Amino acid sequence: MKAMRLIQEDDSSTESRRAASRGHHVNEVGPAMMAARGKEKSVREKPRVIEERSTPVKPQRASKKDNGKAVLIEEVLLRQNEVPSEGIRMKVPRERAFEVLLLLQYLDRKREKYADGCINESYVEIVRNRTRTKVLVAAEVAAKERKSQPTEASYQALRKRLVEEVEKRIQSEQVGEGLREDVERANCASVDLLSKPEACRTAYDAESLKVDKLSIAAKKKEQEYQIELAVRAKKLIEYESAQISDLELIEKLEAQCGELRTQRSQAEEKLCDVEAKLTEAEWKNRELLEETRHVLIARVERCLRGYVLWQIKSQRTSVTRD
Repeated sequence: MKAMRLIQEDDSSTESRRAASRGHHVNEVGPAMMAARGKEKSVREKPRVIEERSTPVKPQRASKKDNGKAVLIEEVLLRQNEVPSEGIRMKVPRERAFEVLLLLQYLDRKREKYADGCINESYVEIVRNRTRTKVLVAAEVAAKERKSQPTEASYQALRKRLVEEVEKRIQSEQVGEGLREDVERANCASVDLLSKPEACRTAYDAESLKVDKLSIAAKKKEQEYQIELAVRAKKLIEYESAQISDLELIEKLEAQCGELRTQRSQAEEKLCDVEAKLTEAEWKNRELLEETRHVLIARVERCLRGYVLWQIKSQRTSVTRD
C-alpha cells in the first residue's frame, strides 16, 4: 500500500513528464492488461486452486543498457504472494498478479529515471532526498525574500521619487518650450507691425472707400424701402376695407342660414306629422284588408259547402231513380 501511495504522489507531481512517454507505456502494458482482464473473468466465474512448489524467493538483480549506462534494477515482490513451504494450496486471484506486474514495471521505469548517481539507493530514499532538498531550497528562498523585503521597499520609494522628478522635469521642459514659442511669435508680430505701416494705411484707405460706397448704396436702398412701405400701407388699408365688407357679407349669410335652419326644422316637424299620419293610415288599411279577407274566406267556405251538399243530393236522387 505504501508503494501504491508513493506511485500516486509521484504521478501527481510528474504528470507533465509522463505525458510524453504515455504512448510507450501503454504499448508495454496493453497485452498484459488484456490477458489479465480475460483471466479475471474466468477467476470470478470459478476460483482456481493453484499448487506452488516450495522454492525460496530471492530478490533477483538484472542489468540493462540505457544510452550506454549500466543500471541495476531490483524486482519488488509483495509479501502477500510469498509461499513459505511446499504443498500449501492458496486461492490466488489474477488481479493481485496483475497489480504486482504493473508495480514492477512502474518501479523499473522510475529506477531507470532516478539511477544516475546513486545505484544502491532505493526509490523511497531517492524520493525522500528529493523532498528534503526541495524543503531546504524553499527555506533558503524564503529567508532571502525576507532579507530582500526592506531593500525592495527602499528601492520602490526611490523609484517613485525618481519618477516624480522625471515627470516634473518633463512638465517644466514643456512649459519652457511653450514660452519660447510664444516669445518667438511675439517677436515676429512686432517685426511685421514695424515693417508694414504703409500697407496698413493703404488698406485703411481702401476700406474707407468701400465703407463710403456701401453707405451711399444703403441710403438708396432705404429710400426704395420707404417707397415700398408706403405702397404696402395703402394696399393694407384697401385689404382692411375689403375684409370689413367680407365680414358684413358673412354676417348676412349667417342670418340667412339661421332662417333657413328654422324653416328646415319646421319642415322636418311637418314631415314627422305626415309620416305619423301615413303610418296610421297604413295600419288602418291593413286592418281593413284583414277583415275583408276573413269575410271573403267565410263566404267562399259557405258557397263551397252549399255546392258540395247540392252535389251529394243530386247523386242520391240519381241513385234512387236508378
